[in-house]
Amino acid sequence: MIGWDWWFAMLDNRLIIDPGVGAGGLDAPQVQLSEDRLHHIGRVLRLNESECFWLGDGKGSIRSVRVVSAYKGKVELTWNGAKQIVPPPECPVHLVMALLQGRDLETAVVAAVEAGADQIHLVSTDRVNRPRFVDDDSTAKRLEKAVVEASSQAGRPIMPDVHYAEELDVAMRAGSRRFYADLCDPNAATSETTELADSYVIAIGPEGGWSEREGQVFDTVGAEKLWLGPAVLRARTAAAVAVHRMVLLRVAYGGP
Repeated sequence: MIGWDWWFAMLDNRLIIDPGVGAGGLDAPQVQLSEDRLHHIGRVLRLNESECFWLGDGKGSIRSVRVVSAYKGKVELTWNGAKQIVPPPECPVHLVMALLQGRDLETAVVAAVEAGADQIHLVSTDRVNRPRFVDDDSTAKRLEKAVVEASSQAGRPIMPDVHYAEELDVAMRAGSRRFYADLCDPNAATSETTELADSYVIAIGPEGGWSEREGQVFDTVGAEKLWLGPAVLRARTAAAVAVHRMVLLRVAYGGP
C-alpha cells in the first residue's frame, strides 16, 4: 500500500480509470482492455511509444502501463511495474446536493469530483420538481460515466460513489462535521474550524434555496452555515466551491 504523498508526487503520469478492468485484471499477465478503451488511448489521448500511464480500477488499485507501440490509433501495451494500492482519505468529504435540472446536475457532479468530493449524495428537495431516479434512468448512467471521466482527468485513483435519491436527514448524517451553504451574513457563518474532523458533509441546495422544513433538518443534525463568498453562485458552481473549501480544510490540518 502506498501513501497519498507518494501518489501526488507521481501525478506527472496520466491516470486512466477503467472500472471494467477490476483488481484481478491488474494482476493479469498481459494488459487487457476493451477495444473502446484502446481506441481512446490511441486516437484521443494520442499516447506515443514508450510513454507511461497509470491504469486504475477506480477503487484504489493502480498499475503502471507502458505503450509498446502506437500506430494509426492501434496501441500495444505492457505492464511497467507491480500493482499498487492507494488508501482512501482518512477524512472523507461528502457532498449533499439537490437533484438539479437538466445538464446542470451532470455539470455539478463532474466539478465536485474534480474538486475532491469522496462521496456524493443526491437528495430530493422541496423546491425542485425533478423526478426521483429509477434504475434505468439514462441520467444515472450518464452520471456514472461522467464520474469515471472526471476521476481520470483529476488523477483520482478512488472514484466517488454516487448515492441516489436519499433523504436529506439521512445524507446529512454521513459525516461527523456538517455544513450547509447559505447566503447569510459572513460573520454569522462558519468560515474556519480549528480541528480536523473524522469526515465532512457539505450541503448545496437548489436554485430556489432551502425550505423552512429543510432548515429544521439542518438544526436537528447540528449543521453549521457555511458562507461561500459575496457572489450569488449557481448551484452547479457552488458544489465545486464548497467541496474545495472542505478539501483545503482537510489539507490544512494534515489530511490528503
